[in-house]
Amino acid sequence: MKTILSTALISLSLTGSSIATSTKAKLFSSTKVYYAQKNFSSEDKSDLDIYGIYAFLGYGNHSIECEYDKVDRLDDYDQDDTSFIYNNYSLSNWKFKGGIHLSNENDADTSIYIAGLNYTRTTTHGYALWHAGTDIYLAEGSENSFQEDFMQISPSIGKYFGMTTSPNYLHTGLTLNWQKYNEAMGGEDQYMWANVNLTLIAPRWSLGVEGSLGESYNSLSGGGLIFSNDYIKKKESLGVKFSKKISKNFDLSLKGTKTDYEDALNEEDDYTLISATLGYTF
Repeated sequence: MKTILSTALISLSLTGSSIATSTKAKLFSSTKVYYAQKNFSSEDKSDLDIYGIYAFLGYGNHSIECEYDKVDRLDDYDQDDTSFIYNNYSLSNWKFKGGIHLSNENDADTSIYIAGLNYTRTTTHGYALWHAGTDIYLAEGSENSFQEDFMQISPSIGKYFGMTTSPNYLHTGLTLNWQKYNEAMGGEDQYMWANVNLTLIAPRWSLGVEGSLGESYNSLSGGGLIFSNDYIKKKESLGVKFSKKISKNFDLSLKGTKTDYEDALNEEDDYTLISATLGYTF
C-alpha cells in the first residue's frame, strides 16, 4: 500500500501583532521564512523536512497573503503548495477574505477554494476586545489524486484580556471544525474536532500553548494556508510556541507539537513537529 505523507506549515510571528487594530495603516508589508521537521515514532513512516516562505502586503483596506511550501522526504516523493488569499477591511471591524490553495504531490493536484469573514469588537481607541468568524473550504482532487473532494467549515471565537498593571495581555481562542467528504477517507466521510489556544503577549515576546481534541483527516488550518494532507487520522495534539522580537524589524518563533494519529491499518502512534520561523517587517 502506498502511503503519501505531506504537510504545510505557516507560523505567525510576533512582529506586527498588536491588541490594537491596524487596518488604518496606509502600507504594511512583512515576510517570513521557516524550516520544520516532522518526525514519526513509527519506523514505517518517513520523516519530513519542510521549507517555506510567506509574504504579506497591506494597503489601505486591502491586503494580500502569499505562501509557498516545499516538502522533502527521503523516498521518491515531491510536493509543492502555493496559497493566495485576498483580505478586505472596507466595512468597519469586519474582514472578508477569499483565496485558493494549490497542492501538487507527485503530479496529482488538489485545489482548495477559501472564503471567510471575521468580526472584531474594539474599544473607542481601536483596541481589540474579542473576535468571531467562520472559514469555509472546498477541496477538489484531480482524477489521479488520492485526495477525495470535501468541504470544511471552521467557526472560531477569541477573547483578549488586558492587564491593568502591565502592557501584557492574554488571548484565548476556540475553533470548531466540521469536515464532510464526498467519499469516505480514513474509513469515515465526516470528521469533527476542536482547536484551543492560550497566549500571553508582551511588547517584545509571546508564549502560547495550543491543543486539539477529536479526529481530523487531511484538514485545513491557519486560515487556509496549512493543508495537513498526511493521509492519516489525526487525534489529540498538544503544542508550545515562543516568539521573540530580536530587533526593530526581525523576530524569531520556535514551536513544537506532538500529535497522536491512527494509520490506514488502524495502528496508533504519534509524531512531533518542530519548526523555526524568522520574520522581517518592512
